[in-house]
Amino acid sequence: MCRATGKGRTIWISILCAFAAVGMLNCGGGGGSDRSGGVPDPTSTPSPPPGNGRPTVLVKPETETVSPGALIERKIEVRDMGESYYTAFDVDYDPQVLEYISATEGNFLSQNGAHATTFQVALVDGTEGHLKIGVTRLAQSSGVVGDGTLATLTFKAIGTGSTTIAFKDPKGFRTLQDQGVRVDAWETATVNVQ
Repeated sequence: MCRATGKGRTIWISILCAFAAVGMLNCGGGGGSDRSGGVPDPTSTPSPPPGNGRPTVLVKPETETVSPGALIERKIEVRDMGESYYTAFDVDYDPQVLEYISATEGNFLSQNGAHATTFQVALVDGTEGHLKIGVTRLAQSSGVVGDGTLATLTFKAIGTGSTTIAFKDPKGFRTLQDQGVRVDAWETATVNVQ
């Protein structure tokens, strides 16, 4: 499993690892096999999301007020998601108010550890305020449908003020066959430090 988290580290190797893993999967896993071994037809339509809800990616809790120096956690969750194999998105926040500390993988794509995944979180150019996040399953199996947590992000409140934790440049969710998965909303959160 490729893991790279933490402040100030050069993380591009980790991101390349994720893209290499996806590339290996899309070319038969690097073992010389073709894609026909039990993999659904790439022209088929992904499974519809369960229930009657809207496929949504959100940050929880939505609002919180903390004191300077406090550690806070924000969960990146999905609701009513259609068949998903991998995802990539960016998260922005005010670096004058929050400092990124760490990230842990959630249970959604791994199905509570039942399937191997690769999980990467990186500060863009090692600079606070902009994170890149990527998660992908590693086996040629069907995607995951439903609700769950993608990641938990930990921040430290370093200054007073208010900041949103918002999605920027969402690349979205994809199936094993690299088809887009519908996402109706990317919902943000607010942190007030006073």
